[in-house]
Amino acid sequence: MPELSILTSGPGTSSISNLLYSSRTLELLQRLRSEFDTILIDTPPMLDISDARILGHLADAVVLVFNARTSRDAAMAAKRRLAEDGIPVLGTILNAWDFKRMNSYEAYQQSYQPA
Repeated sequence: MPELSILTSGPGTSSISNLLYSSRTLELLQRLRSEFDTILIDTPPMLDISDARILGHLADAVVLVFNARTSRDAAMAAKRRLAEDGIPVLGTILNAWDFKRMNSYEAYQQSYQPA
């Protein structure tokens, strides 16, 4: 895609938290902000690994991405943790949702339009 740049994570490290908390991460983000209009950072699931919360403090805002099988409790816990951290949430994205696998009652509810 024209005008799309990607910076990959590179090889893994056992001290990722040290790297994320380092001044070099802040320097990198400041440099990227001067060069790009929009920066998207993809992180591992935030309930399992702290990367999203660490980077969330350096970002302007976050977008939560939930798998369709994510429980309501897990989704609310993720949102609550970001709120506790003072990190603004722009919205959510639901992925892996399969309309064809909905049961017939759910399909009926989706298509029913009262007269």
